[in-house]
Amino acid sequence: MKIYFLSDRACALRLGGLYFGVVDNFERFAQINLSDRVFVEFIPENALPITFFLTDEILREPPRGCDVYILRDALVLYARDFTPTDLSLRAIAQISEQSCVATLFIQGNVQLSIQTPENFFIATLPPSFCQAELFFHADLLFVKASEMLGIFNKAGERLFMEKVLSYSIDGDILTARLPLLESLGRVADCEYHLSVSECRRTRCVLSQARAERLEGLFAFSFFESALIGAELSIFLSDEMQSKADDIRAFLGDFVAVLPTEEENCCALFYKKKENLFESKYFTLSVENGKIIDITT
Repeated sequence: MKIYFLSDRACALRLGGLYFGVVDNFERFAQINLSDRVFVEFIPENALPITFFLTDEILREPPRGCDVYILRDALVLYARDFTPTDLSLRAIAQISEQSCVATLFIQGNVQLSIQTPENFFIATLPPSFCQAELFFHADLLFVKASEMLGIFNKAGERLFMEKVLSYSIDGDILTARLPLLESLGRVADCEYHLSVSECRRTRCVLSQARAERLEGLFAFSFFESALIGAELSIFLSDEMQSKADDIRAFLGDFVAVLPTEEENCCALFYKKKENLFESKYFTLSVENGKIIDITT
């Protein structure tokens, strides 16, 4: 079976005790028989390694610290939850408003604490928040790093966490530009309605900075649009225009899209259990640049 190895940070990868190279978001792959019980080691700097035996158990129970994506002829292993070796405490930012104190700090991981007279809450944030600022707006807490934006209410509920190119706030309306397929310059211009209980998307429009490079990615663009809740009509034939809601229901609650070598076919990933995702393949029938049917 072909096994792809990725990591959210640069790691030395060892397979069966042998050095296989460095992995990060650029994958490496190997042909491995799961019955061989190969020992896998993701070894980062300044964190404990993620290690496990690669067996068919991985199809049912993902290893600690890894996401597992099951394809029809391959597996994708994404190491992302490393335990830090440095547990010293370092404050990043602190802010208070009306008896609510929010503190962003590092102790192993980047963490956010929110304390009110009624509640105390701690969340672990992505490493990109190691340098960030805090501010309150409309009774919500904003955590802004160079490329990430997080929004929490004072009860500690996360309402928004996305990579953003730019954003603005006007009263209870958040406007944000989100990168999607960065190598192609693809972005989503989204608008959200803010309240103390939700950040509800009300508009999402895709744009393409380098359209000439989208050749062969029509299917990916369509399924990606369905994933983020963008308008589908630009992809659909006249006969399919009235079926957009039915199409979304047919595709179901998928969490990621992967192009395949087959034209107009993509693998959609669905959550099977925590950190374990299975795939289903969908193929578009296209005439004159518009979708006339979708099959599995």
